[in-house]
Amino acid sequence: MNKTTPAIRLLISDIDGTLIPNNKIVTNETIHAVHKMKQAGIGLSLVSSRPALGMRLYLEQLKIELPFAALNGGEILDVKGSILSRICMNPVLILDICNMLQKHKIEIWFYSSLEWFVFTTESAFVEHEQKALQLQPKIIQNIQDHVTDTIKIMGISQDTVLLDNLAQQIKRYHGREVSAVHSSKNYLDISHLKANKGFAAQKIAELLKIPLSKTACIGDMDNDIPMLKIAGMPIVMGQSSQRVKQYAHHIARTNEENGWAYAVNQFLL
Repeated sequence: MNKTTPAIRLLISDIDGTLIPNNKIVTNETIHAVHKMKQAGIGLSLVSSRPALGMRLYLEQLKIELPFAALNGGEILDVKGSILSRICMNPVLILDICNMLQKHKIEIWFYSSLEWFVFTTESAFVEHEQKALQLQPKIIQNIQDHVTDTIKIMGISQDTVLLDNLAQQIKRYHGREVSAVHSSKNYLDISHLKANKGFAAQKIAELLKIPLSKTACIGDMDNDIPMLKIAGMPIVMGQSSQRVKQYAHHIARTNEENGWAYAVNQFLL
């Protein structure tokens, strides 16, 4: 691919592992980099595996006014909270996929537009996610009551090899309708095939009337690959796997080394 730097007018960024370090706190260097982007006339949009309510803190802190995408692109909203696009999963497939996950004792969460559902809150992963999202999950008893408006299923396990194998199984049996990608090493995000960050990046660029050739995308995980593939300038964080780095025109420092601010200063400005 041609790696000549285009005149970037829009940066579409992942949040966790990219915009923020592992403590989930935006650094002063990042705030300063966003300010310099605005002065240079470069827009900033966020695209995350988080639900919309779990993104609000960063949208407000960085004073982002452009449309953004939640749940890996399953939902696109404007800053006032109006929904511009929503893609829910097929209820029949949800039951089939959840049956597959349950057979392997995988922890399962469900995300709809405004709710996060779990079967139990007695989980270290749930506790971690509560702190990260600043949201409280709702406990459910059965899957059938939550299949009509689910945008994303998340399978959670410390066994990353098992998650990888299940991702391949899901793609093999349902790959024409759903995607299954990692948003972190312990999280497997399962959603409608079109509900991905590539769709979100393209939609946001269209809404802003900015060509993809003048759009940069930055991320760190497998679920970022769809937007990295179509970006005029794909940027990957330093801690990313080689599987993700193969799509990069530029490699930033890690998210623990202010890699996001480094990328803005070195590659965009």
